[in-house]
Amino acid sequence: MAGRISAGASLAGKSWRTVRREPAAMVAMLVGAIIAWSVGLVSFVLVFGRLPSIDDSRFPRYLLVFPFLWVSSFFYNVVACWVAILLDAKLSGSPMSRAEAARRTRTKLGRIVRWTLLAGFVGMVLYVIAERLHLAGRIAQWLVGLAWGLATTLVVPVLVLEDVSVTTAVRRSAQLFKRTWVEQVTADVTIGAASSVVFMPVVMVLCIVGFISWPVALVLGAVFLSVFTAVTSTLGTVLDLATYHYALDGRLSGEFTESDFRSLYKRA
Repeated sequence: MAGRISAGASLAGKSWRTVRREPAAMVAMLVGAIIAWSVGLVSFVLVFGRLPSIDDSRFPRYLLVFPFLWVSSFFYNVVACWVAILLDAKLSGSPMSRAEAARRTRTKLGRIVRWTLLAGFVGMVLYVIAERLHLAGRIAQWLVGLAWGLATTLVVPVLVLEDVSVTTAVRRSAQLFKRTWVEQVTADVTIGAASSVVFMPVVMVLCIVGFISWPVALVLGAVFLSVFTAVTSTLGTVLDLATYHYALDGRLSGEFTESDFRSLYKRA
C-alpha cells in the first residue's frame, strides 16, 4: 500500500511539473470554465428572463435547465480537448503551437458535440432515476454514476488522439481503464489529498473573512474555487494522457518512467 501511495504521489508530482511548464493550459481551463458557465447563465436569462433558482434544480423543471448545462459543457469540453492536445505534444517532446492545437481541436468539434450530448443524457437519466425512486434511485445514481465516471476517464485522450467515434471512444476508455485502474485511482486520490492540504486552510480563512464581510468572502471564494478547479483539472489531464499512452502500448511520456507505473501494475 505504501508503495502504491508513493507511486501515486510521484505521478501527481510529475503531472504538476508538466503543467508548470505549460501555464497556458491552466489559464485556458480557468477561462474556459468561466466562459462556459457565463454562456449557460446568459442563455438561461435570455430565454426565461430571470436568474436560475433552487427550484430549477428539482424535477421536472430540471429537464428545462438541462439544455443550458449542455451548452456550458460543450464550451468546456472544447477547451479541455484543446488543452489535452497541447499537453500531449508537450509530453511527447514535440511542443505544438497553440494555433495548431486549436486547428486540430476544430477537426474534433463534431465528436465533442456528440460526446457532450451523450454524457449529458446519461447524467440526466441518472438524475431522473434518483428523483423518482428516492433512496433506491440515489443509490443507483451513485453506483452507476461512479461506474460511468471511471469508465469514461480516458475518453478525452481517446477522442483527441484517435480517429474513432464517440461510442468507440467510450469503449476504448473503459478497456484502457481496466488495465490501469490501480494507478489511475491511486494518483487521482493522491492529487485530491494534496489539493485538500491547500483547500482546507483557504476555506478556514474565507470563513473568517465571511464574519467580517460575506460579499468579499463570496467573491474571494469564487475566485479561489475557479483557480483550484482549473489547476486540478489540468493535472488530471496530464495524468490521463500519460496513463493512456502507457496502457495503450507502454509508451512513457515526459518525465514519467517505467517505475512510476510498474509498482502499481504490470501492463498486459
